[in-house]
Amino acid sequence: MLRIVLASLLVLAAQQAGAVECGSTVNRAGCVGPNGAATYNKNTGQVHTTRPYYPNQVAPGTHVQGWRGNSATKAVQPGCAYVNGRRVCS
Repeated sequence: MLRIVLASLLVLAAQQAGAVECGSTVNRAGCVGPNGAATYNKNTGQVHTTRPYYPNQVAPGTHVQGWRGNSATKAVQPGCAYVNGRRVCS
């Protein structure tokens, strides 16, 4: 019986380890997960992360092409980008 209880607790603990929690306020939005946390300032467009070895700033006008043909270009206005030719603002 003890083995069954321990096995079920381990299964529940493993499911919670991969969980991601997200939240949003008027000025900020962000998520916390097993790989760290990331926040986005809606007023300035700045992105902050707990993983400093990844670049978290993209210059306006930067264009990215995905391997499936999707493209994105960061607009000059904070909080906006062009995704597949359509302007998207958050």
